[in-house]
Amino acid sequence: MIRSLFLCLLLYYCTNVQSQAGNIQVYYDENGNETSSDKATSYGIFYQQDGLYCIKKYSNKTKNIVSETWYNDSLYTISHGPYKSYYAEGNLQWDGWFSGGKREGIWKNYSSRGELEDSSLFKKGAYYEKYEFAFGKIFTATIISPDNNTVFRTSYYQDGSKLIEGRQNNSGHWIDTVKLYERDGTYYTKIFDDKGTLIVNNNPASLNPAYNTTPKTSGKSPAPITPSFPGGQPQFDYYVENRIQNPIRRRYKNLDIFPATSVSTIIFDSEGRVKDVIILQSVHPTIDAELRRALKNMPKWNMNGFIGAEFRLTYTLRIQ
Repeated sequence: MIRSLFLCLLLYYCTNVQSQAGNIQVYYDENGNETSSDKATSYGIFYQQDGLYCIKKYSNKTKNIVSETWYNDSLYTISHGPYKSYYAEGNLQWDGWFSGGKREGIWKNYSSRGELEDSSLFKKGAYYEKYEFAFGKIFTATIISPDNNTVFRTSYYQDGSKLIEGRQNNSGHWIDTVKLYERDGTYYTKIFDDKGTLIVNNNPASLNPAYNTTPKTSGKSPAPITPSFPGGQPQFDYYVENRIQNPIRRRYKNLDIFPATSVSTIIFDSEGRVKDVIILQSVHPTIDAELRRALKNMPKWNMNGFIGAEFRLTYTLRIQ
């Protein structure tokens, strides 16, 4: 009896120590499927602690940690507890928490340089708030409506002052009254219907004679001013494809956000030079910065008789 009890205790101790030490090892291919060690890109070590189960995955090449996931079942199917994932060089990428297989609470996403890129609040797997950062400062805040049909979004200039705020529908179109702020804090409004169609434009550029964009011509139907890229629309499309799409796709090919749509307002001076680029619909902080860089480096546009201090054009760009 005593001998049997001793053997049971010894077996329990050895099993528990093996579990804590992580002696169970499984190899995975690049798609996360189990494979042999010679074909693996990563391997996982299994742990058990305080009634929870953990898998730590490591790179088969660098031996750096890839991810750490906790579960509440011995089959390792229901994520429950802290979660962390890492870049290839070992820096933290994602830091969050699972509850019953769904994301819960604050989730933070870091760049490979260690900079906070976004922070989101999740409730039962759905995110309710999201804050995106660039250069250490918040540039977009998004709050989900209770009915989950619209969001209230605020974008900021790099100095932290407001750029634009208002509601968007599920398609990402602005709806209702939207405020657009100047650098000095003053703002004007635009009003949209529930489908995103502009109804009222209170932009001073359209109200103030000093910003008149209609050429002085004779006749009853003056042609509207439309600045153009040198060589016309085909050359602009070629510029976008070769200066924006390909470099972004090559550099960020591992990001799970493509294809995506960016909406940007380009502000030109009276001579056709780009003064500023305002991202109205973000794709990703680092990609937004690349868009600004590429668009600001465009050659001078043909202003086609424009008279005024500045001209604004809004473009929808598809990022592949």
